[in-house]
Amino acid sequence: MSVTRILPDLEVDRTDITAKIKNKYFDYIVYGSIWRCNDYIQTILEYYPKHKVIVVDGEDESNIHKIFDLGILYFKRELQYKHERLFPISFAIPTSKVNFIKNKTRDIAICNPADRSTYIYKNEKDYYEGYQESRIGITMKKAGWDCMRHYEILANGCLPYFINIDKCPNFTMTSFPKQLCIDLINNAKNVNAQTLYDQFADKFENHLLTHNTTNALAKYVTNCLLTNI
Repeated sequence: MSVTRILPDLEVDRTDITAKIKNKYFDYIVYGSIWRCNDYIQTILEYYPKHKVIVVDGEDESNIHKIFDLGILYFKRELQYKHERLFPISFAIPTSKVNFIKNKTRDIAICNPADRSTYIYKNEKDYYEGYQESRIGITMKKAGWDCMRHYEILANGCLPYFINIDKCPNFTMTSFPKQLCIDLINNAKNVNAQTLYDQFADKFENHLLTHNTTNALAKYVTNCLLTNI
């Protein structure tokens, strides 16, 4: 759900990749999942400067692939430490899927990642409506800190009650509203769900639109590349 088949099915010429590399057919070389594919890397580095070779590491683990030692730019999801060629990157919600509905009928969303019996939805429409009707959605770290669930909650106008968000590493989920989540939890002790929602809904919506859509993510990556020319 959320990210499947939302881009147009464009025709792409995938023939004779080696010749295209040698002729510098591509402006940049981007490995979308470095642990799954690092084909052609030696050939690429013969013809492309290192700042035009980018890898994305979206795995749950914090390990850095050995290809980083070749001097190329590296975007890491579960990033643990700072380095001039390491850039934090996070999931993002497709801009077309944002529907920040504020008219609510339920305090807490049914879906709870701590309880698999609450995984009752069989399609995206019903799953989204579960968050659209709710003021608060429970979320947490599972295999990794970052996951699409956080953004699906936000995109449907539901506020993430993120358990243990204060323990998230500084360089992980840097675009996510972590401080807002901490403030939400702290204020939840003192007010009812509607009052809490009224206090925080606009703040979360503004952060989502500014930092957590795919459009915002594309701008972030582009800016990182431009500053490393």
